[in-house]
Amino acid sequence: MKELQLRVAALLHADNLIEALGADPEPLLAQFGLTRADLHHPDLFIDAPRYVEFLECCSDELKCVDFGLRLADRQGFVILGPLGNMLLQCSTAIEAIQAVKTFIPLHSQIEAWDFLVTENALYLTRLDQFHGFPGARQYKELALGLCTRLVNLLFAETVQPIRVAFTHSALGDRKDYLARFRCPVEFNQANDLVVYSSKILVSPLKTKNVSINRDLQNYLEQLIESYKENTELLVRSLIHQTMGEGHCSVDQIARLLHTSRRTLQRRLAEQQLVFKQMVLETRMSLARWYLNSSELPVTQVAQILGYSTASSFSKAFRHYHGTAPTSWTKTCAKLVDGEAG
Repeated sequence: MKELQLRVAALLHADNLIEALGADPEPLLAQFGLTRADLHHPDLFIDAPRYVEFLECCSDELKCVDFGLRLADRQGFVILGPLGNMLLQCSTAIEAIQAVKTFIPLHSQIEAWDFLVTENALYLTRLDQFHGFPGARQYKELALGLCTRLVNLLFAETVQPIRVAFTHSALGDRKDYLARFRCPVEFNQANDLVVYSSKILVSPLKTKNVSINRDLQNYLEQLIESYKENTELLVRSLIHQTMGEGHCSVDQIARLLHTSRRTLQRRLAEQQLVFKQMVLETRMSLARWYLNSSELPVTQVAQILGYSTASSFSKAFRHYHGTAPTSWTKTCAKLVDGEAG
């Protein structure tokens, strides 16, 4: 699979934060082939592994466990490029949320966002498009921190989430998370998400009914069409999104892509891909993330991944990795302890 990318602007102000923490940003950026000027370039992209490793490196070397959250507090709509401009021209909350769901690949191919509205709450759920790095915690915290910041920048009045959830374990004192988000923060959860009161949907935006610029929307729609040509990325994303619902079948994915089962299988075959193998790879990649980065029990991980029982998950994991999930977790814990020592 081609390496997923995102705009280098996603790291905007990282150099200033590094300086504020008492270090020289140039050597840290240079380790990852970046310069300070690159962070302000509107059209540069960076591979997902380099982006994730850069954030983790900054956190480790600067001894700053909340580096991602601190960076989020320095950023704004400008990091999103054309998508940011579009959001600032939306007239309703739903319009803005739908724009993010549709056009986020233009900013970042490594995540997707979905939303659910109930009578009392709005659930904003973040989904990873890759899970190759079990240590991608700073990136996840940056994403959710930025989400809450942009929501506040978008609305005329200050709005606070009523709940925040991370899939990984807490990186620092939980009281610091509470102070940052001003709401209950949960860890070791099935999904990364931010929850708001449904009242937010009728709250006025700062832009006060400014209509969307049609030229900008047309430009974004043309760009997103090129993204839709990436069948593999789309299918893997949909596998992730439907896995826990028990609907992860080739027929269901084909319906979601508005195509036939035969056409989807043909497109995958053209890229030497098999749907069943893609499901397995996505499940095992997610499994490694949960086992490495959270404290969820194996039974819950199995449920999240769509397995009927913990034993069926354990059997599949052992067959794929050559070891049981519990053994994998213990091995990773020893590695972490060894690094800490």
